[in-house]
Amino acid sequence: MPNQADAPGIPTGPNTAERIKRILIILAVLAAALSATYLTARLQGRVEVKAADERASSAEHQRDEARSKIMQLEARRRLHLAIVALDQRNFGIAEGHVVAAAALLAKSNPPAPLGELQTAMQAVKLRASEDLGSERKKIESIIQRFDQLVPPADAR
Repeated sequence: MPNQADAPGIPTGPNTAERIKRILIILAVLAAALSATYLTARLQGRVEVKAADERASSAEHQRDEARSKIMQLEARRRLHLAIVALDQRNFGIAEGHVVAAAALLAKSNPPAPLGELQTAMQAVKLRASEDLGSERKKIESIIQRFDQLVPPADAR
């Protein structure tokens, strides 16, 4: 009966053990290289995601500030409309504009001085009379204070 070691096509001996050892070492090195590459890519991805989150947070903050500014400007516009309505002797409409301006200013999460101005706006009660001067001065004083706290932008 012939020995398997003598069979043709099946390598035996110290050469075969060394080849298997080399193949296993190469596979281990490849596995280590792939693991290192994966970990590097994962860490880099985390850094990029963190940077993207920071940019998104910054953009959201800027958006919120812009919305606040828009509401403040709309409140200022409503005060102007109140003056126009007073000039047209529409006291109810004028008072409605002042109330709307106060509500818009409240929504803008104003700093303390603007918050005080918003409280003053809510307290305004316009009375229909022949003398518009006193009623107009109420609104004009609020407008002047508003313009001091939120100065107009430069025309540059």
